Amino acid sequence: MQLRCCFILLCLLGHSIISYCQKPNIKFGHLDINQGLSQNNVMCILQDKRGFMWFGTRDGLNKYDGYRFTIYRNDPNNHHSISSNFITGLAEDSKGNIWISTRGGGLNRYNREKDQFEHFMYSSSKNNSISSNLLDGMYKDHNDNLWLCTEDAGIDFYDQEKKTFRNFRHSDKNINTVSSNSVRCIFEDSDFNIWIGTYD
Repeated sequence: MQLRCCFILLCLLGHSIISYCQKPNIKFGHLDINQGLSQNNVMCILQDKRGFMWFGTRDGLNKYDGYRFTIYRNDPNNHHSISSNFITGLAEDSKGNIWISTRGGGLNRYNREKDQFEHFMYSSSKNNSISSNLLDGMYKDHNDNLWLCTEDAGIDFYDQEKKTFRNFRHSDKNINTVSSNSVRCIFEDSDFNIWIGTYD
């Protein structure tokens, strides 16, 4: 009886090893301008809570429903259009707003109900504006706050509850500041530490 159980166990183990060693059957599908994407350089991707896929490109924001694309581009005659066509980051907050960082157009918030965009851009006359319109990406933390990567002005932190921006920049005189004002990427780990990748 023991010999029979050992034999069955070895057979099952052998089958598991063979199954594990087989190459996975991975197939790649393609979506590009031929299927309706606005541009082939995709900079960022988001799936929202409703299941839509969002693709940020160098020439427009694309919403994909599985069949067709809806493309959002800047319209100089429409103040509620997206502020720039060069999309660098995407995030969805707990209220279902889609946040979009852009290269040259600052930060945008997409309002689904109104199908329009609100702009957050640098202004020398406002103390509480973002510090740069050149955003290289963004990250939403566990508190629904946004961390913005700027090309030349460090990190901008947007507190959604207070609706305020705070800037963190490099200083040669202070070792405890961010190491560079050219910030590339941001991530929050499971202990809520914020990790910052820079050009330096």
